[in-house]
Amino acid sequence: MADLSRRAFLTAASAAAVAAGLPAGASVPVGPPTAAAVTRPLPTLAELKGWSERALVVLQKHYPEQIWGEVFLAEPDEGYGYHGLRIRCDCPNVSERWGCTRCAIASPGTPMIGGVTGYFEPEWDETTAYGLLSDIVRWEEKPPAMTDAEWMEVLALVGMTPASHAESMAALEREMSELAGQQDAMAAGYAEALHG
Repeated sequence: MADLSRRAFLTAASAAAVAAGLPAGASVPVGPPTAAAVTRPLPTLAELKGWSERALVVLQKHYPEQIWGEVFLAEPDEGYGYHGLRIRCDCPNVSERWGCTRCAIASPGTPMIGGVTGYFEPEWDETTAYGLLSDIVRWEEKPPAMTDAEWMEVLALVGMTPASHAESMAALEREMSELAGQQDAMAAGYAEALHG
């Protein structure tokens, strides 16, 4: 786990359960989105490789139907292995505008998932196992076959904290009220421009 020991993380999860009105040690109920991002430092390519190795095990065990392409290891100098993630890079040639092109390709041996996607204009698409697991965990609930301890480890791996159903609904209501306010302001502006 990144910067948090398993015991500290599970203690925090237990505190979250108590805050949600559940007994200590109970799982926190989740609703869409199931998790909120935790701010942590950008990973290096070596960390991304390790996280992807751990994520692939979870994907194959609990989300086999979500693996949408072939599983392969990134290869050196093949051009495959674009991860699409922000990476911490200490290269001396990093430009302010474009970043480091060397760090855009995953390290050799990083577990990747890739395949041809699209209907009229099919293209090759790929992501790291870590990237796929992060996307799945962000929007889906804990699989029934996964234990609470495994779920907490997955959340720690992808850098997210569980969100209670009440927190998710409150965030949704805030977002909807902000959107409604923006729409009302736009309608008033249109009416004023039309009749003003």
